[in-house]
Amino acid sequence: KKEGYSLVGLEQTSNSSPLFGFEFPRKTVIVVGNEAKGIPEDILELLDAVVEIPVYGLPYRCAVYPLHSLS
Repeated sequence: KKEGYSLVGLEQTSNSSPLFGFEFPRKTVIVVGNEAKGIPEDILELLDAVVEIPVYGLPYRCAVYPLHSLS
């Protein structure tokens, strides 16, 4: 943050925005969490924004490793 980066978490929360409509700042760090536990609460509090990938049906989560293909 000191160098002007925004911290954006990739997590499903009650306040997260859909990934595909979110306008990322030019200098962004994407924070991802553990596949089973997500981003810890103390880290979520530090983030500037949280986005989520819409997931339909079960399970309600998506593994991190294939997500780089969305860029």
